[in-house]
Amino acid sequence: MDYYFCDEISIIRFTDFTCKRLNNNRLNFIIKNLNKRYKLMRLDKQLAEQLPKDIRNKYFFENYHTIEDFLERGIGYCILDGARIVSAATAAARSKRAIDIEIETEASCRRQGLGTLVGAKIISYCLENNIEPKWLSSNDESKKLATRLGYQEAETYKTYKINQR
Repeated sequence: MDYYFCDEISIIRFTDFTCKRLNNNRLNFIIKNLNKRYKLMRLDKQLAEQLPKDIRNKYFFENYHTIEDFLERGIGYCILDGARIVSAATAAARSKRAIDIEIETEASCRRQGLGTLVGAKIISYCLENNIEPKWLSSNDESKKLATRLGYQEAETYKTYKINQR
């Protein structure tokens, strides 16, 4: 729940999850259950440029200077329905040893397991490449998705947001 101070500052509660018990066998089982209607792809230049047009989410690339910068330092996967991206997971932020995962599914395609599947793919990639897949959540849907993927809650903390006028 958000709290407001004179409409100028909001408090947002985040939950940090631990990845210590993630299981690659479980993740690969999830990935193998992709409906044949869809196609799972790693983001390349064309798909990365297409992503913001198909799914409006400002956080996918916000910590990268350009698409090329993302492709050089980041990682991302998407699910296609024909030529249209309907779900995606990216490293919204990246350090040498960890990424912060961002997942979004187009509203008309939610509740089909696509976010779980694309999340499983990016997490599996991380585990195979010794990258820590960080998961932070500020809402119940994200918490449920983290749990389905095998994360466990670690701690909850507050952050502060200055509201735009």
